[in-house]
Amino acid sequence: MAWTPDGTRLIINDRVPERMLLHNVATGQRKVLMEHPKYAIHDGALSPDAKWLAFKVIRSAARQPLHIARVRSDGSAAEQDWISISAGDEQTYKAFWSPDGNLLYFYSRRDGKACLYARRVKQDTKQPDGEVFAVRQFHDRLQMPVTGQIVG
Repeated sequence: MAWTPDGTRLIINDRVPERMLLHNVATGQRKVLMEHPKYAIHDGALSPDAKWLAFKVIRSAARQPLHIARVRSDGSAAEQDWISISAGDEQTYKAFWSPDGNLLYFYSRRDGKACLYARRVKQDTKQPDGEVFAVRQFHDRLQMPVTGQIVG
């Protein structure tokens, strides 16, 4: 799915409902980053300092909100500790961080088309700092299928 900022580990998915793992390429060791007993977790992206994980939760085909949680050494963060970044009733795809970790970009269908959005987050807590805003509209130029792959 994605490499860690230091390039030594991969973020991968495993089992159903899918959980997110951190796979050490050199040793083969795996660590649970995020899981939920009912919903699949997808599109994981570690912050540049590797202390935070952005991810989407697939609650249904139409409800795939984006969250952030602190990476824990003892397993997955509890759902009540997740930080909501997008609306609960929207589809989000492929989150990625700004180099300083203060901005989270993601694709969403919030206006009916797959467009690029972002939300500022506070440096230390990753709590939202302002509203979601449009970065680039791709109307009629980009399609985002349910699989989350960009085509067009």
